[in-house]
Amino acid sequence: MKYINPEEYKDYFSIDDERKDSKTKYEEALARAWKNRDFEIEMYWKRATYFWVFLATTFAGYFALQTVDITEENQISIYFLNLIIICLGICFSLSWILVNKGSKKWQENWEAHIDMLEDKITGPIYKIVLDKEKYNYSVSKINLNVSCFVLFIWGVILLNFLYTYKCYLCLCHTDNLQFTIFIYSALIGLGIFVWKLLQKNKTDIKKKKFLFYLRESKVSD
Repeated sequence: MKYINPEEYKDYFSIDDERKDSKTKYEEALARAWKNRDFEIEMYWKRATYFWVFLATTFAGYFALQTVDITEENQISIYFLNLIIICLGICFSLSWILVNKGSKKWQENWEAHIDMLEDKITGPIYKIVLDKEKYNYSVSKINLNVSCFVLFIWGVILLNFLYTYKCYLCLCHTDNLQFTIFIYSALIGLGIFVWKLLQKNKTDIKKKKFLFYLRESKVSD
């Protein structure tokens, strides 16, 4: 991956301060940067809504289960459902955090382009900010903190579940061996999901190689 300085950045867009006709590509690049930034902001909040729906559903399901009368006949089924919902809550919460970070990264990417391009077209209108320091809160960062707190809540719920039913964590507990195996399977599956989410789902910004094929066609006689 090659890092470029401001002068090289100008060269990529064929910007010549002495030639007015060189600003066409410059203007188009600025317009594209604004369009992409607005698109990323729009998608950021659409994705947030998407995750809020899933998380609200999982919270509702979890707390609904807490009101169910547990009997000897249904207790294992209730425990099963509790653990499934908790794992879903953790998966959705962690995914939401990473989606927030990814969306913010691409928004900042296009904002950086605007900072570089705007001076000679519109002037530094995006960089000139009203000075109200005590109100300089980042809406997207607040949303990210909320998503982190939601993950923390699900983590506490999981720890509480494991502590409450710690007797089932012992493999020598043969009375409900099926439930014990399910707990370990769910935790291992959750661990694999988290690992893949953190390690295998990053956008590759380094050099990419593309391979294309030309499809051949002919008209039969």
